This record gives sequence, structure tokens and C-alpha cells, in this order.
Amino acid sequence: MNKKIPELKTRTEKSPSGSRLLIEGGSFREDNYENKVLQNGRIPGSLPFRPLLRDEEVLFSYDISSLESLDSRCREKKLDYRELSVLMESLNGLLLSLEEYLLPEKLILLDPSLIYYHPEEKRYLFPLLPERENHFPLSLRALLRRVLEEIDYRSERSIILAYSLFRESCREDFRMEELMRIVRKNGKKAREERQKAEGGEREKRRRKEKAEDSDLRASLEKIAEEGIETARREGPEEDKLILKNGILRLREEREREEEESPLLLPAESSSLMIKETELTEIAEAEKKRQKLRKKQVFCLFLMLLLPLCFYLFRGLSFLLRMLPLIFLLECALLCLLLFDLLLAKLPEEKSREERSFRPVSSQSPEYPV
Repeated sequence: MNKKIPELKTRTEKSPSGSRLLIEGGSFREDNYENKVLQNGRIPGSLPFRPLLRDEEVLFSYDISSLESLDSRCREKKLDYRELSVLMESLNGLLLSLEEYLLPEKLILLDPSLIYYHPEEKRYLFPLLPERENHFPLSLRALLRRVLEEIDYRSERSIILAYSLFRESCREDFRMEELMRIVRKNGKKAREERQKAEGGEREKRRRKEKAEDSDLRASLEKIAEEGIETARREGPEEDKLILKNGILRLREEREREEEESPLLLPAESSSLMIKETELTEIAEAEKKRQKLRKKQVFCLFLMLLLPLCFYLFRGLSFLLRMLPLIFLLECALLCLLLFDLLLAKLPEEKSREERSFRPVSSQSPEYPV
């Protein structure tokens, strides 16, 4: 016959100095090796412990200040695979510590109401009860059965992990190493899924950036087309050719990039900035030409108006006397107009040379993928 395990009585006490978990129903002998080890030092992964004697009754006191029980955490929210992984890693760490101290695993109590989570250490702590006749595999199986009831069924990964652990614990003579292999394999798959999801997010961002780049190119084409229309109405043939070549280059590069679908590289961004600068320079040059044309019209109007005013207001004889002065003034206006034309022509030639050179020098190098 199996020896009947006495029922434990537990309660918690709160005081200004902290909270304690009190367990009744155990026994304590000072000459016992287990009791000496537990009393002289805390086992890593276990609750701080000390025995008490009240009314000739042995109580075991555990410090649970600022800790939260597993039972309470399950009531607040369902367990996911991360929480279950932390629980199993914490239990495995305690078992390894017990091996170092040559203590049996039967000392561990696996009741969810007696297991506490330490928020700073981010792990679960378990109470150790001296001289306790406890069947660890059965207790662990009961704990995993309770986990199945509290698992988050909205998470497929959590369901897979909980059922895999419970199924393995139902096998005869199961090993803790096999349970931890399941936990770590599940964690690895979860990380891979997370990395895949993050990769999908990166791909979405890349496509969004590419769409924004396409929109920018479309807007630049629109600006260039407007420039062509302006040049067609007012500008000379060579300006039409420059703008038309620019828009054709943009369209060709856009079609080539859509066919190849490359990643958006820094060199492409710089090339796009150069094209935008080209179009800005072209627009500025067009404004300068329009301003110069207005100035030319004004000078010609002034050259005609001056002798006409002398003739209408003072007569022909006065006009003939002032003819040398009028001639000098009109020569000065003509020289000023020619000087403005010369100043406008020099930077225009330089700008055209730069624009004809840029497509060759700003080609993006091929980067290895």
C-alpha cells in the first residue's frame, strides 16, 4: 500500500514588515540533512524558508513579499507560451540547484497557489517542504493539467506547447530533459515566426518607400512636362530639347527599375536628388529668361518712346538738336541689354555642360545582394 500523504494547511499573513506564506502539516528534525541544508541557506529558485514553532506545532514560513502567486496570475489573464516557458525554465533551474545540494525533487510543492512569480528576477519561485513524501511526476502532471485549463486558446503556439508538455508528462518514466527540449523547440519556432513577421513588416515598409519614390518621380515628371509646355510657348528650341531629354531619361529609368524591382539603395536616393536638382535649375533658368525678355521689351519700348516724346512735345527742330544725346542714351541702353544677355549666357552654358555630364557620373553602382 502507498503511504498516505498528510494534507497540508496553508494560509498567508500580512504585516508591516511583509507578507508570509505559512504551511502546516510537515515535520522538522534538526539532525536531518535536508532540514540543515534548507535552514542554513536558500536554494536558488526556491522561496526563502524558515521553520517556526507555535503551540508545539511546526510551521514553515516563506517570505512572499512583493510576489504574486501563479493562481492569481491565471485569474488576471490566460497563460501564453511565454509565461509557460518561464514556468518550466524556473522549475528546471530549481531541479538543477537541488542536484547540486544533493536534495531530492520530492521536496518541491507544485500547487499553483503556492508557486510565486518574482517580478524583478522574472522567474517563478517554488516552496520546498522538508521531509515531505511527494511524488514529483504526479505533481508535475497535475500542474500541467491545470495549465491546460488556464492556457490562452487564442494563441496557437500556446496551445501546441501546453498539450505537448502534458502529453509527454503522461508517459511513464518521462524525463525533465525531454520536457525542456519541447519548451526550447517551441521557443525557437516562435522566434522564427516573429522574425518572419518582422521581415514581412520590413517588406511592407520597403514597398511603401518604393511607392513614395514612384510618386515623387511622377511629380517630377509632371514638373518637367509643365516646363516643356512653358518652353514650347515661350522658349527657344534648345530649351525644349533639354527638358524633353530630362523627362525621357526619368521615364526610362522608372520603367527599368519597375522591371528589375531592386531594393531602394542609398545611391538611387542620391541619383533622385540630382534629378530633382536638375529640374529645379531648369525652372530657375526659365524664370531668369522670362525676366530678361521683359527687360528687353522695356528697353526697346524706352528707346522708341524717348524720341517720340521729344517730337510730340517740343517739335521737329528740337528733336534734331537733341538727336546726338538721344543716340548716346539709346546706345547706352543697347550696351546694357547686351551685357545682360552675355551674363545670362555664360551660366546657362555651364549649367548645360553639368546636366549633360551628370547622367554619366551619377550612375548607381551595383551592390551585391
